[in-house]
Amino acid sequence: MKDHIGNDLVLDEMRQEIHTMSKLNHPNICRLIEAYERRRHIYLVMEFCKGGNLASRMPMKEKEAAAVCKKILSAVEYLHGKGLAHRDIKLENIMFDGKGEIKLIDFGLATAYLNEDYKHMTDKVGTLYSMAPQVLAGDYDERCDLWSVGVVAYLLLSGNQPFWG
Repeated sequence: MKDHIGNDLVLDEMRQEIHTMSKLNHPNICRLIEAYERRRHIYLVMEFCKGGNLASRMPMKEKEAAAVCKKILSAVEYLHGKGLAHRDIKLENIMFDGKGEIKLIDFGLATAYLNEDYKHMTDKVGTLYSMAPQVLAGDYDERCDLWSVGVVAYLLLSGNQPFWG
């Protein structure tokens, strides 16, 4: 349950996230099972990811990191094929289910971009350490997700952020 109850903008953003997630079906994306709203509270029932997030498993050996990144890229390819950019790919938004499978979570910043009028995004959103420079410049497209996957790969292999600032 989100804590910002009562704020119409937050409720609308949650409804948009639910709408986005309800259309997704990929083995490396956390599944939305059910969502409901009652008295200005929104409840999400999601696939259980009891294996923790990716940050708890770093650094990794090259072979393991490559396998993880391949699955993340599979999820990103699926999203981009649906005309969606995630815009917040980071260690904390990549979980493991009980079988050790990778699950991408948190679609609160995801946005559709297939419409030619919205091909280039301008919102400066995401998490700074994994954000593409184009996002900070305020003119970017779905490839910002690929930059973020590259940052995740670097973190997995080195245990350090590629940039400080």
